[in-house]
Amino acid sequence: MATLGGVESIPGLDSLWRLSTGDPRVLIAILDGPVDLDHPTFAGARIASVGARDQEGLDGAATRHGTLVASLILGRSNPSSPVVGVAPGCGGLVVPIFHDSPGVTAPPRARQIDLAHAISLAVERGAWIINVSAGEPSPSESAHPLLVRAVENATRRGVLIVAAVGNDGCDCLEAPAALAGVLAVGAMDDLGRPLESSNHGLGYRSSGILALGSGLWGALAGGGKAIVAGSSYATAVVSGVAGLLASAALVHGVRLQGAQLRGILLDSALECRDHFSAPERCLIGRLDLPRALMVMNHRELSMSDKSLSAPGQRFEGDSDRVGTLGDGHSAGVAPSGGVVAQSRGGDASAARGCGCASCQAKDADRGSLVFALGQVGYDLVSEARRDSITQHMDGPAPNPYDPGQMLAYLANNPWESASITWTLNFDQMPLYAIAPAGPFAATSYELLRGFLQDQIDKNIERVSIPGGIVGQTRLLNGQVVPTMVPEPRGMSSWTTKALVDEVVKDQADKATSAAYVGMFLDKVYHELRNLGRSAPDRALNYAATNAFHPSNLLEMLRNEPIELDSVEVERSSICRPESDCWDVKISFFHPQRQVPSLRKVLRLTVDVSDVVPVRVGPMRSWSSR
Repeated sequence: MATLGGVESIPGLDSLWRLSTGDPRVLIAILDGPVDLDHPTFAGARIASVGARDQEGLDGAATRHGTLVASLILGRSNPSSPVVGVAPGCGGLVVPIFHDSPGVTAPPRARQIDLAHAISLAVERGAWIINVSAGEPSPSESAHPLLVRAVENATRRGVLIVAAVGNDGCDCLEAPAALAGVLAVGAMDDLGRPLESSNHGLGYRSSGILALGSGLWGALAGGGKAIVAGSSYATAVVSGVAGLLASAALVHGVRLQGAQLRGILLDSALECRDHFSAPERCLIGRLDLPRALMVMNHRELSMSDKSLSAPGQRFEGDSDRVGTLGDGHSAGVAPSGGVVAQSRGGDASAARGCGCASCQAKDADRGSLVFALGQVGYDLVSEARRDSITQHMDGPAPNPYDPGQMLAYLANNPWESASITWTLNFDQMPLYAIAPAGPFAATSYELLRGFLQDQIDKNIERVSIPGGIVGQTRLLNGQVVPTMVPEPRGMSSWTTKALVDEVVKDQADKATSAAYVGMFLDKVYHELRNLGRSAPDRALNYAATNAFHPSNLLEMLRNEPIELDSVEVERSSICRPESDCWDVKISFFHPQRQVPSLRKVLRLTVDVSDVVPVRVGPMRSWSSR
């Protein structure tokens, strides 16, 4: 067992361990820095890692933080390591959201875009619980729309997100901890007092709990151990406890969803009523394992008519939600393209994949498909590459950051299109690196150059890029983004004006119709923004590209104006064999009618099983209340 002062000192943990030390089917994703999986505490642990460990070594702040957090969740007690985690038997998935940088002594704050990517990836890989011992300050409960959508998608699919409140010692909020549906965690000492460094705020008073976050032993990258304190480590404790509760329920044949786990932990929290705990710093209360077991036993397990005091039938269902190490749900793709899967305790590390990006894209599992919308940009890779291109450009003041000059240079030297990193941007922020490959790479580069030129000349508003994720790319500014190999068959660009002009040119009131439809489409495109990685989001993006054609709207506008009510995506009840079909349902209402509850509904079925989605059947419409 761990040295006194480790997680085993948490009251009630011994009782929970007697029920389960973790089920490997309960996959806990750790969104943090890279993890030193060669540390002895991970020997025998079933952990996969997305991407390769940073090349800077094991002494970087990001790797140090990631290793400490992972050990508190999944560390296993053995003779060579006296550090043990809360849920050593659960499965683990390491998804780095920040990386080591020379001279940086503190882990960098996680960017909300990176968090959105990582949460989406963890959900794709079958995570039950997502631990985020990081965040970015937020002035309110609001956050970047891509992060909000990623969190909503995760909670809708039954995943629990556990996030740290931060360590600034202030009445302040962080994303994603402050977002709806997330379980926020602050840190307390072994007497139940909130740490002075632990953040608090009104936004956490109904969605956050305190957990032990001081005097904990964690594993140091490179070997050894250290005592740690802070909300990052309290969050790891709560994620581990959630994993144990989910594992204990599996023994009785019950699969607890994320919302149920969150409700158990919040409802069982012990209120702070003693003299040394200020209520505003205590969030909703303190983690209480005995009460959590009691709540779960009487509420969530009542359907099985079994008590946690006796063993029951082992859960065998829902296997498609939990990957086992060695399959497509547990192996990550390294920046170099090779797959990195780490499985300790007798399972050999796996490595597969070929040397070319196009082959890697074909080998990617279905969860790695992307159909994203945005604008085309480019990055200059490195200072040396930037200077080299500058020296070869013509003109008195060559500037590779000027898109016009860069396009002129590439027109004379089209082979140089591969010398820069093409990107898909969201509000000028890179979301993906685009890496054309295979026999049609030249076609993809030509399309990218054309898109960039059209953005300058024709005010192209957005492009669609389908493809497959094959790794990560570090940009010149140090940002790391997913790399996708595009499929030229589905690459396109458009403007709202062009769509409107195509349809309303013969209308009597062209100006009014064009203005109304244009405003409507802008609203639709903005509300549907997402990363394009999950199946529902790929269906949504395809619908935004192809289904929201002005002709559909003008037909409904013939008699009176309409307004958008809601856009929903649900799995289609009818689908072809071996396909993945989703219904995109768009509801409208007539604001001028006396009965506003009457709705007009459009439904489009989209098959997203291929890299380029396809419409299944015609668009259908009907009226509804």
